[in-house]
Amino acid sequence: MPLSFAVSSLKSAVSHRDRQDAVRIALTVEAAWSYRLRPGVGPALRKRQQEVPEEIKEIAWKAQHRLYKRYCRLGAAGKDQRKIITAVGRELLGFIWAIGVKSEAAGKLRMAA
Repeated sequence: MPLSFAVSSLKSAVSHRDRQDAVRIALTVEAAWSYRLRPGVGPALRKRQQEVPEEIKEIAWKAQHRLYKRYCRLGAAGKDQRKIITAVGRELLGFIWAIGVKSEAAGKLRMAA
């Protein structure tokens, strides 16, 4: 389902905040589709990660492996594709939260120094 359809199908009675949440959820589900593929760090990703702290790269690498395995396991169990993507997307949010916490802590340390 394209992102524009997900956002435009919302009723007009939905508040602006609800629309923002719907967009975030739709983007997370869109990102979850990439975990169908084997984990890897290509040249483009390696270049983007040059300035990223090692502990954040480790979290991202762990996420790639864990979410790929989860996708494969749920698929092998015969689960519905939409449920698989939703489950992977929910777990992805946990990794996004972990990276946000690490980034915030690193920012506070830089400000204190």
